[in-house]
Amino acid sequence: MLGSQTANVLNAIPTSARSSARKALQDIYNAEDRDHAVTAVAVFEKTYGAKWPKAVKKITDDVDELLAPRRHARGPAGAGRTRRWCGPADGPA
Repeated sequence: MLGSQTANVLNAIPTSARSSARKALQDIYNAEDRDHAVTAVAVFEKTYGAKWPKAVKKITDDVDELLAPRRHARGPAGAGRTRRWCGPADGPA
């Protein structure tokens, strides 16, 4: 979730409430383990569900995907780059 999903949730909440919602989302993402994350999702739902159900739905509909371990989409830095070898500056000997 991280960047785009957070933005989608925050866009469903008025600007005045976004800083506290962002902190609540960080509690979900930075939870020690799955149990703490599920608890943080429940707190988010209780806190924001009555006023902004669309924002809460974006979290609660994808809880399993949201809390799944992340794998990097890209390989290590430089993995897709072509490495070139350049000979001596004055050409072959």
